[in-house]
Amino acid sequence: MSATDVAEWISLFLTIPTLFLSAAVVLMYRPDASKALKAISSGRVPWRVHMLILGIVIGFAGSFFDNLYWGIAWGAEALGHPARDWWFSNGVWSNLPFRQGTGVLAGLCHVIAATRAKE
Repeated sequence: MSATDVAEWISLFLTIPTLFLSAAVVLMYRPDASKALKAISSGRVPWRVHMLILGIVIGFAGSFFDNLYWGIAWGAEALGHPARDWWFSNGVWSNLPFRQGTGVLAGLCHVIAATRAKE
């Protein structure tokens, strides 16, 4: 077994706590993130802490789904499953919403929170 093989197995193993912890963060901070969404939808400006928390929730939700997708892809690779090629060939469709999309939204929330902190 090569060093890369070992690293892939460690990465697969760490995907499990990453999924659980990402889900825990989203569930624990969801009430505060909901406050930001309610304020935004009613035309009010949310508190900066709520925007920061909304960014955290969006980022960890994206991390959950990104790790889930790539955990399946790399799991198929490790097991030599024929579906491996499909998962890797279509990875961009997971990356767009769950890596780049949530990264941009979370980043915007954090920038808005930081900007509001200066006011």
